[in-house]
Amino acid sequence: MQWLTTYAWFQWRTQWYLVKYRTPDALLRFFPFLMSYMAHKAWPVDFDPFKDKAQEFSPRQKFVNSGERRKNTSVGTTAGILIGPGLAALMTGFFNSILPSDIYPSRWTVILIEAGFALLTYIIVLGILWLFWGRRIRKWWQQYVPPKDAINEITSQPSITVKMHIPVNAGGWFILGDRIFLFLAGAFVPWLVFIAPFTFNFKPDSLADLPMNGLVVAGGIAMAVFALAIPSVPGQTSFKEIRLKELNGKRL
Repeated sequence: MQWLTTYAWFQWRTQWYLVKYRTPDALLRFFPFLMSYMAHKAWPVDFDPFKDKAQEFSPRQKFVNSGERRKNTSVGTTAGILIGPGLAALMTGFFNSILPSDIYPSRWTVILIEAGFALLTYIIVLGILWLFWGRRIRKWWQQYVPPKDAINEITSQPSITVKMHIPVNAGGWFILGDRIFLFLAGAFVPWLVFIAPFTFNFKPDSLADLPMNGLVVAGGIAMAVFALAIPSVPGQTSFKEIRLKELNGKRL
């Protein structure tokens, strides 16, 4: 099963199926065990007509290489730990040096300035990432993009329905809890910065203090979006643990 794509190859006996398995996607990001209780669209695939396109249609094609994924993840984590705080300190120091510390704008002005700094943070960070790692990012992303032409050709044929038993192990529950925590924590940070000045009798920050608030808001929003964007996969579920329960309405 290719957990990070909308489609997966599934083999039952000698027959291969292309399964569109993550529907509805919004629920399955937080409740992946629902995959076992819903019918998924599937298309039986006969590979004989596709021999000339063996690489494109191969059921053994790996959309994600686990070794390369671990390598990219470790590089990204190391870069985030080493570069992130330094970049934040550099940006904050630069803006603090050019902004006055004796001007206290109104609360709405504070919120607009903080939102602007948060957006500016994203632009600068994405620009740096693309400048230094743009080629590597494109190569990495291609591993997660399924072959659209091949899928369109297969899915243009009549579909059937399948139900599978997909176990969720302890690793899957840990990932689910981690996603919920990241979302709640990330959503709380912008609330604290944006709403607190209206809820409590806080004195608006000076202009020189606002860049750091913008960085904090940017980090909180990034955490919440990250929690929603990355699926809560069912841990390290192996192919052998998945079994077919129902084929086109018929219990097996």
